[in-house]
Amino acid sequence: MCMPLQWYVQEHLENGCFVHKHYADACTVKPVVSDSGGGYVVHEYDVFQVAASELLLSFPHLIQTYQIDGFPDPGNLIGMNPH
Repeated sequence: MCMPLQWYVQEHLENGCFVHKHYADACTVKPVVSDSGGGYVVHEYDVFQVAASELLLSFPHLIQTYQIDGFPDPGNLIGMNPH
């Protein structure tokens, strides 16, 4: 799971044509389970590039399905881990 920090477009040459692809710089997000139901910690130090096409679920879809999938509430950010 990740949290996009910023979105941008890059041009790629495919089959002789320039194609625009969307990417994000994102941080890793880890679930934390607690007595209050849990949430997520954003690992600010773990930044990576991800193509939009590689993301499986949007945040609105995750909000609709997290209970079925057994995840903590994605709207509950417990904290940020800068190290």
